[in-house]
Amino acid sequence: MKHELAGTAVPISQAELLKHLSISKSSAKLIAKTGLKPVGSKYPWPRIWRAVHDVEGAELANHLATLQARHPNSLILNRITDLEKELKRPLWNLPVLAGKMGWKYDAYRKAIKSGRVTLPAPMITLGGRKQMFRPFEVVLMRDEGIRLDLPKPSRPKSTTTPTATRETSSEVTTAPSSASETQPDLSTNSEPNAAPEATSNAAKKDVFGAFAAGKRRSVA
Repeated sequence: MKHELAGTAVPISQAELLKHLSISKSSAKLIAKTGLKPVGSKYPWPRIWRAVHDVEGAELANHLATLQARHPNSLILNRITDLEKELKRPLWNLPVLAGKMGWKYDAYRKAIKSGRVTLPAPMITLGGRKQMFRPFEVVLMRDEGIRLDLPKPSRPKSTTTPTATRETSSEVTTAPSSASETQPDLSTNSEPNAAPEATSNAAKKDVFGAFAAGKRRSVA
């Protein structure tokens, strides 16, 4: 698996943040919708983890150790040493996710909408039709059926701030807190041509069932 971003706590510029979020400069206004505020002209990672990812960044190192102990046979988990580094890779939007799961976007969108498949990982909502996914989290579920189950922020977030969806189980099914947090925008004009840079419902079947097992492969 490629390691695209260094694991560092150094604050990043808006341009670097846009790259991480896989959005263009013209969509920079979406940053404010997450509740993320810069310090001067830079964005500290602790704030990015909480506002954008709904994750407690300070707990990621301990969480990796916990996951490795819980899944000792995981090839993916046991070949990494820095979970934070993996999560800093540029996010995937829904069209990119579809391709990584082995689907064409329109067919994937319709399959999700009909309930035939469910998303392999929580969404990160940046506003409007910008629903993104963490590559490492998707690959871990797709290839090994393991949920990342990331640690929540130590301080509660405002209920009005868009955040990544959270899951309450390390298994295949989840308990979503609200429909708005767990359902992607599946309208026909929802980013069908987006470039790579550009959750699940507990009542539904396991993530992709036998399909997921047949589509396992490494990230390009």
